[in-house]
Amino acid sequence: MKKRIVWFDANGLPGDEQALGPAILDRLEREPERLPLESFCEEGGWPGPWRAHIDAIRKSGSGVIVVLSVSFAERVSACCDLGSAKEEMGYHEILRYGRLEIHLEPQAGRLSVQPLP
Repeated sequence: MKKRIVWFDANGLPGDEQALGPAILDRLEREPERLPLESFCEEGGWPGPWRAHIDAIRKSGSGVIVVLSVSFAERVSACCDLGSAKEEMGYHEILRYGRLEIHLEPQAGRLSVQPLP
């Protein structure tokens, strides 16, 4: 599974580990393209709206690692389902689950997100 590295502005993030996890999650909810949810799509679809909760937070060197459990609906094109109710929406949905490891390095302004098996 592919790791995604993005630049991340760490200004304004709390220093406390327990407050840091929800703050990172809040930022990711505003910028969902940072999450490689497509790694969990199995039918060639695309990720729809998602939810996450924090499984673990721990320090790692000069950074912090946050492990998230995510759930979302994979949206699969309904082009082959002509005449069905799916055709009206243009897609059908399949519920997907996965886990992500987020490594935040505040001093470098770097955030890496890697899907976990």
